[in-house]
Amino acid sequence: MVLEIIVIFLLGLMPPIISILTRRQTETRVRARLIRAMETATYPSIQRLPPSLNQYDPEEFSLPIGAQTCRFNARSPFIRCAVNPLGPCQGCSHYQRRD
Repeated sequence: MVLEIIVIFLLGLMPPIISILTRRQTETRVRARLIRAMETATYPSIQRLPPSLNQYDPEEFSLPIGAQTCRFNARSPFIRCAVNPLGPCQGCSHYQRRD
C-alpha cells in the first residue's frame, strides 16, 4: 500500500519536473541567441554600399547579343530582341533600322 502511494506521488511529480527542465533548456538557448544577435548588430562585419541608380548595366558585364542596328534590339547579354527574343536576327520580319 505504501509502495503504491510513493509510485503515484512520483508519477504526479514527473510532469512539473520535466516542464522545469525543458523551460531551463529553452531559456538558455534563447539567451544565447539573443547575445549572438546583439553582438552581430553591434559589430557589423560588412558595410553596405548605397544602391546605385542603375544596378544592372549590361555593357559593364558583357556585350549585348543580336543585331545592334535593329530598333527592337534588347541591348542585353541574355535576350536578343524585344519582339523575337530567341530567334536569329538574319531574315527577321520585324527588323527595323534604328535611327
